[in-house]
Parts: sequence; structure tokens; C-alpha cells
Amino acid sequence: MISQIQQFEHHPDGTITLKGRPGVKLDLIKQQGLVTARAVEKELGLPQYFEEWELLAKHTGMSSRLVQFVVADESETALEGIPHFQPQNILLPPTCYLEFGHRCFIVGTVISLVLVRADSREGMKRMDCTIPAYVQGDCIVGTARLFASPLAGKTWEALQRGIFSHACPLVFRQPDEPAGTGRLVEVTLTTGDFPGCMNARILKMWE
Repeated sequence: MISQIQQFEHHPDGTITLKGRPGVKLDLIKQQGLVTARAVEKELGLPQYFEEWELLAKHTGMSSRLVQFVVADESETALEGIPHFQPQNILLPPTCYLEFGHRCFIVGTVISLVLVRADSREGMKRMDCTIPAYVQGDCIVGTARLFASPLAGKTWEALQRGIFSHACPLVFRQPDEPAGTGRLVEVTLTTGDFPGCMNARILKMWE
């Protein structure tokens, strides 16, 4: 399954846009192009060609595998200008897709998104969710269920091996909205090379 959103186009001037969305301006990570990304494909033994990925991404339904993560907190981001996310000002959908490492392939569905106020973390423990001390201020916690697909299986392997250690929120905002706010449309599982939000880490996995 292919993401209808995270299809990136790289231009000669260094800018990056979303395919079919010329009016969308991306807030890029400040290390973009300066840091060598982890060779996820090589580590997981994934194929080279797009058509092969398409076959791996075909699913037969949902699996029993779940992953919980911090989507965003109020710490400094790695985006240009170093804005802070404002979790309380991000509109959360009832559900959204979970994507594989900004490769445009969907591997699951985010089934729960919860805004956790800084002063209500103790209450989350009753839901078997402990917010780590490094998380700053208010935060958003997401829980996703993986598809039953070969690529989702590789995703599970990446989570277990610590290759995927972070989540990355894709947030759309209007030009007049401040950085760090907007509407959450998708979440990506990614490596810790240069995450947009350093504290948006994987909390736990189970099946």
C-alpha cells in the first residue's frame, strides 16, 4: 500500500515538495542533506526496485503486532528555525496511516492518538503507558497496529533490532499558522539519524 501523501520530489535547487501538492511547503530538518542516513534497506535485506517494494507492501489485513510511541512533545525540533511542537494545538484525527521510513509505503494504521498533559502523566500509568522523564511538557502518544504484509514484517524486525527508534509526525499547517501547530495527517517510523523531534521515540511493542 502506497502513501497518498509522502511521495517526495527532490529539485535541483535543493527544495523538496510533495508530488501532486505544489502548494505545500515542507519544513525541512536542518541536517537534511548533511547527514548520511542509515542504510535501512541493506540492514533489513530489502530490495532495490520500487516494484518489488509494492509487492512487499501488499497486505492481507491486520496483524496482532502493536507499537506505541511519542508522536511529539514540546522540546526543540530539528526543523529549520528550531521551532517547538505545540501538541495542544495540533489537530488529531481519529486514525491515520503508519508509514515506513519516509519511503512512501504504508505498513499499518495508527489506532489511537492521545494528548497527554504534562500534569496528567500519572493517569497514563493506569492505561499501562509510562511517559519517560525525557519527554518535555505536553505530548502526543500514538498506538499503531501493523498490517499483515511482508514489509510490515520487516518493520517489526526493524523495531525489535532498534533500527526504527523514532516516530515522525507529518503535520499540515496553513501559511498563517505558526510552526509547531497544524493537522496531523500521517506518522512515520524512522531511524534516530536526524529525527524531526528527538523525543518522539518508540515506547514499547507487543503482540
